[in-house]
Amino acid sequence: MSQGSLKVICFEQILRIRVIQLNGTVKKINLDLKLDPVNYCLFDDVSGVKRLYLIKIYPLQKLFILINYIRTTNSSNLSTYKDWGDVIDLNGNNLSSTLFGPSYIDPTGHWVQSSIFQSINKKLGFLRLDAVNQGNLQWTRWQQYLVNDFGKLSPLNMTSGNIQTNRNETSSIIKVLLTVDSGYALVHDRLFTLYELNSQNTSFGSLYCDVASVGVGHICTISVRYPNTTNNTVFDTEYVKINFLSSGAVLSSSILSDLPKLTGVSDYGWRVKTMPFGGYILDSISLASQQIAYYTYAYYENNTQVISGPHDPFITNGFVAKALLHDNTFLLASPYTNDMNTSWSLFTIPLIKILADRDHGYGNILIDQIIPYINANVDSYTTVLNITFYDPVVLSIGSLSIYKASDNSIRQKVSATMDEFCKVDPDGKTISIIVIGSTFNEFGESYYVTMDNNFVKSKDYNEPLEEIVEEVLKYNSSNNLALSDFYFIDILTEVLYYLVTKALPLEENAICSARLTTEATKNVSTLSKNDQKIYFNSLLNEISSKLPVRRERLKIFRDP
Repeated sequence: MSQGSLKVICFEQILRIRVIQLNGTVKKINLDLKLDPVNYCLFDDVSGVKRLYLIKIYPLQKLFILINYIRTTNSSNLSTYKDWGDVIDLNGNNLSSTLFGPSYIDPTGHWVQSSIFQSINKKLGFLRLDAVNQGNLQWTRWQQYLVNDFGKLSPLNMTSGNIQTNRNETSSIIKVLLTVDSGYALVHDRLFTLYELNSQNTSFGSLYCDVASVGVGHICTISVRYPNTTNNTVFDTEYVKINFLSSGAVLSSSILSDLPKLTGVSDYGWRVKTMPFGGYILDSISLASQQIAYYTYAYYENNTQVISGPHDPFITNGFVAKALLHDNTFLLASPYTNDMNTSWSLFTIPLIKILADRDHGYGNILIDQIIPYINANVDSYTTVLNITFYDPVVLSIGSLSIYKASDNSIRQKVSATMDEFCKVDPDGKTISIIVIGSTFNEFGESYYVTMDNNFVKSKDYNEPLEEIVEEVLKYNSSNNLALSDFYFIDILTEVLYYLVTKALPLEENAICSARLTTEATKNVSTLSKNDQKIYFNSLLNEISSKLPVRRERLKIFRDP
């Protein structure tokens, strides 16, 4: 079967999504979005090397998934293709549908797929890139989107633009780099120079960029093809790896020329991905046989190949679905299903941890130690959280949050800009965060801590450092006090509670008082008696939940 000049393979028109959660359980989502049949087809691109599939799936915030697909009135006419995105929840409910725009058809009549890049902070949505062709002009258009709490997508008006390109420039490259401060950088060879070669007839191919897992900044790797010095009809390939800061300043560059030599895989065809624990992998597929062979090779930071583990290929499916997890496990789709095609599986490939000695379980090899330790017992007397980095840091603008595990409610959130709660110790490597007494005061409860990207920066390079993800830094409460010292601010109700009391045995009572702010008192006085009653009942319910204390122990008293 063919679609225009593209080779096409089509499959059964069924869409099944499986969400693998952090605790290992699998959430099944079986959808019937009534998509056009062409969405269930797999295209070979113009080169015949890359495979394109119209349905693409992206996890957004915790509760939402974006499904990118095509709508068309005539699947044989590429000019009728339009890009759409549907947001669903984990129960499979379709919450919204968004038209992104017409699909791009290049000057030779080939369909070109748009790209979506998710922010490092999933709450900040994604950036979408697509190409536009009009007469002799061609440009790349970019637009940022957010998803609200109801699953509706909306474009951000101030975060869009165009980059003009020249259709005659065959080596023109545009790539999106995710930055640690939750932004994006568009790397384009017409804008600035990170690395320069003086050789003639040199062409730049693929470009792969990641946040540096070792040190600071970002890593971009470019494949370079140039004539052999002794025979200019033969071309050699090298990969140039460049480490640079967000400012564009280059820290280092190096060349990888020790490429695997495999039948069916060209030197130009390797993809590059930074591993979370140092080093990087080269991966590629071979279509030389009837099966799709997937190869992966690990390299040290100094560009020498890691001689460990099997180098025999894995046989994968036509979509070559894959992912590199935070724990350095590589997931790859298996082509094997049961007789009814109702179940399938994944290969789990453990990659070598180059800097295993720096792995202390935080999912961030820039962190040396955190006190209290993972899974430690905490209580109302736990007043400080210390995070020690390997290299000197300074506070930035991100936040550290402590959550109650049973309902994921925030117990305390501290911005790095809050000087009264965040201090850098004299050694320059340890951040001390003040923990208020009510944070860990529920007996038998579990808690977890997250640290945003850009909570701290490298002191030497002023470069944002990466996060501590949720479900990593966990604690258990051993609190046995009825009440303890704490300072609690509730901005939503404009009420300041300031309760100070000694730690008391369980059998004794504590009498504490809270007073409305002057502004809140003025606002309440304008309400009717019935509305005041509703307001105070709601207020006491909220205090009861957050302290926590039984609701019947809270009362409202009015000054005479």
